[in-house]
Amino acid sequence: MTRRYQGEASSSFPTGNCRGVTLVELIVYMVVSIFVITFSLELITSLLTNMEQERRVVDIQHDGSDIINMLLRDVGSMGFKYYLGTSNGTDFVRYRIPGTWTGADVYETAPDPLPADSAASFFVEKAVGGDVLDSLTFFRGLMETSLEPADQPAERVSYFVNGGKLKRVLTSFVDGSYDAAQGDTVVIHDNTVGLVFTFSPDYERWYADPSGQRDEIRYMRISLLIRSTREGSVQTNRDFILARAADLEDLDTDMVYSVESDRHLYRKYEATVEVPSNGIL
Repeated sequence: MTRRYQGEASSSFPTGNCRGVTLVELIVYMVVSIFVITFSLELITSLLTNMEQERRVVDIQHDGSDIINMLLRDVGSMGFKYYLGTSNGTDFVRYRIPGTWTGADVYETAPDPLPADSAASFFVEKAVGGDVLDSLTFFRGLMETSLEPADQPAERVSYFVNGGKLKRVLTSFVDGSYDAAQGDTVVIHDNTVGLVFTFSPDYERWYADPSGQRDEIRYMRISLLIRSTREGSVQTNRDFILARAADLEDLDTDMVYSVESDRHLYRKYEATVEVPSNGIL
């Protein structure tokens, strides 16, 4: 027998407001959710794009700085054709390091007599089919103190751009000549699009082609244009001037590299180095 008390509910269902969600409310919730999800996705996409852009900028800045520093370090060590050796009792005897003299042309042996002072231990070459002087070759002695002057080792170092790659070739001076077959070629950078060398005897007059006064050159300016490995979302449309005709004595038109509708990131770097005098050390 079931006993009921006054005030006790006679039903097991809740007596509060138990109204369900209407179709209109459901649609509103869905629309709001879509807006929130869309905004979140756009925010995440924007953050990822900015991170990728910053990574490309950092990568290309590091690459450009490393390349310029390597070129400056190598160029700063060129030459050293002769130096003071042992004393013969009255004065010092000058010895020439073999293979480090180029003169007006490329010589395997130095002219006689030796010049008193010169910075001609380098030469440049024009790009195939173009006018840009983008290939630099120079010579340097290694100055091994344990060897006799006539046996001092020397190296030929070349920088050039080929197929968008910046390459460095190191060749040793062996048995009176440079053996190209023994040259050590290293790819420095995979996305180099421009490399220009200009030269000056006094930091006031600059030349694109120093062949007529190579023995007077004291300064070398390096202009480098590289691009990022990965593409981005922003297109590049601009001209990069690697050498201005107004700044050079022997250039009629600017050396320009044009970029159109390219999603790669481009950066230009420039540095000036004093060419060693190659005199007596």
